[in-house]
Amino acid sequence: MPSLDPARRNPARRNRFLMRFLSRRFLLWIILLAALIRAWNLGSGAFWSDETYTMLTAVNPDPIKSLVSIENSPPLYYAFFMPLWASISTSEAWARIPSLLAGLGCVILAFRMARRISSTRAGIIAALLVACDAYLVTHSREARAYTIAAFFSFWAIVETIEVAETSSTRAWIRLGLALLAACYTHYVELIFGIASAGLLVIRRPEKRTFVGLAIITFCGIAAFLPWLRLMTAQMFKGNWYLPVWSGTAVGELPWKDGLYYIHRLLAWAFLYNTPPAIYRLLYYFLPVPILLTALFLARPLWSVSSIRSSACFASLLLVLIAILWGLGAIREPVYVQALFILLLVILAVSVSEGINRKGIFAFISIALIALLLLLDGAGIVEMHRNHFHLEDRLTREPWHRIMNVVKERETSCDAIVVMPGWGTPAAWYLSRPERKPFYLIWYDSPYFRRMAPFARVSPGEPEALAEMIRTKYRRILVIRSRPGFYPRESEFWSAMGGVEKIRDEIMVGEVRIGILETLPISDTFELR
Repeated sequence: MPSLDPARRNPARRNRFLMRFLSRRFLLWIILLAALIRAWNLGSGAFWSDETYTMLTAVNPDPIKSLVSIENSPPLYYAFFMPLWASISTSEAWARIPSLLAGLGCVILAFRMARRISSTRAGIIAALLVACDAYLVTHSREARAYTIAAFFSFWAIVETIEVAETSSTRAWIRLGLALLAACYTHYVELIFGIASAGLLVIRRPEKRTFVGLAIITFCGIAAFLPWLRLMTAQMFKGNWYLPVWSGTAVGELPWKDGLYYIHRLLAWAFLYNTPPAIYRLLYYFLPVPILLTALFLARPLWSVSSIRSSACFASLLLVLIAILWGLGAIREPVYVQALFILLLVILAVSVSEGINRKGIFAFISIALIALLLLLDGAGIVEMHRNHFHLEDRLTREPWHRIMNVVKERETSCDAIVVMPGWGTPAAWYLSRPERKPFYLIWYDSPYFRRMAPFARVSPGEPEALAEMIRTKYRRILVIRSRPGFYPRESEFWSAMGGVEKIRDEIMVGEVRIGILETLPISDTFELR
């Protein structure tokens, strides 16, 4: 009796079923590998300073106020999601799990995109590269918004490619949701929306495209209206945007800095966290040859529409990032992780095509994948060996130990003075709804300007400031680190009576916490 199973009667269909089954099994194993790499010793390292800001905002009774005072980000992650997440636990491992899950989501999206534009094998290679990329792994282990923003941004890239090919209504809706979520997670992700619009106008210049882009733009503006006042406070009161434009004329953009940034971005994508000796050797020689090799391997694919769309999207992003870097609006590649994933997908498709061409092309393709996985393995080992942020001098002690000392000692003091270089507890104290008089002795930098509207930050002359504090308060809690970091620190302490007058000073890591007693001259001094 003949079999009723169509897969058995049709060998081609049987092969398709087998490939689908194997691809899903391979993808599952790669996801498990990615989860293992990211979850290994996830809670072993204490929060570093930026992660501390995340948790300080999450546990604050007024997370919006805390977000505006110490962050330059929209509220989706820091003020909406993390307070709910932190209500379950505030441990290091628990706080980092959302980024870990977003990293796994990026692996799945990379597989989906590469399989759609090329083949299942390309999808498997792309998923493996994203799962093991040392830079993506590192930021998947942080309690920060960057990997969540990367997930939404790369989702927007995937949907943009689909809209460019099919222009389906569902793809348009998914694209709008992805872009809105990305921009509500981090402002810089707006560049992915600009690149999406540019690609769609280039690849599909028709009425439906312009209507779809207009609807997405309108919905995005409407969604940001409730946040507009606080966003303005972040940008203008905190001088967030000033470093971008100061001293730069449109005709004098430092393009060479933008080009250098692109090279640096590519080097980080392929070499992040590798041991210093290897990194220095390959920094100037590896990134460009990798891309040229990928172009060489993918030469037969340039007639494929989706490949051209992906390459066009990557090119638009690179141009936008170079311009923004030249203007000073982007300082680190962490904001554009989705571009890394797109480059890895294009690389995976190229390598898969090289294997199809067999012979020397297959050898080059396999050697390239082996080299990248070897470098990523070295980077991941280096990351775990260094606990990925313990090289920061101020993060060798858990922030909560410092907090406990401050809480114990502040009850007997009238005011708090913090010297620069100790921003984490300062941010914690600024985020409290009620606090004692607080003075951050600061230098001119965007970081301290950003906190200025929300604290008694004093940029005045050291002697005048010291006399004002000394005459107003009798018992002061002094928190300092990195002696000599403040250019006029010695003048300030001389006017305060000398640093030797600080009593009961204890060390927590590299942070000094002590008491300074003064004799009040006037009880009627008014702060101005």
